[in-house]
Amino acid sequence: SATGLRAKGTVAEWSESAENYRAEILGGIMTQLVLRAASQDPILQYKEVTVDCDNKGVVLHGNSPQRALKEKQAQADVLRVFKRTINEQHFAVKMEWVPSHQDVKKSWDQCTLREKINIKVDKLAKAALIAAIAENEYVDSGFPGEHITVSTDGRK
Repeated sequence: SATGLRAKGTVAEWSESAENYRAEILGGIMTQLVLRAASQDPILQYKEVTVDCDNKGVVLHGNSPQRALKEKQAQADVLRVFKRTINEQHFAVKMEWVPSHQDVKKSWDQCTLREKINIKVDKLAKAALIAAIAENEYVDSGFPGEHITVSTDGRK
């Protein structure tokens, strides 16, 4: 980066419907929130932003944020937040698929920058999940913009 500074953050959610797909969507939401925070100057004209993801379903939904979800869409609650967050950006978002686990298939030096970033992000996510389980600390499953949430015994 121009400043030499970096930021990283992780979240872990406990959910009855937790699975890899949901985690990838949550990562997409977090990325969009960071991009939103970085693009709040109303005077600036922002260029299209390309976001990499190793889940083709998340890429598909990210590239069609105005398309309605299917009636029984898996992970619909977080997908709605993801799509709405993209729709509300001050710039166009283009999602691109990057193959996962490339460090298993080739040496680090043979990986592209995009693949290396994906490998690091996946490792951070795994470490965050392990820490959340060990400490029993998870983010709240209530997401920004959800107008109605139905919960029973603390389960969404």
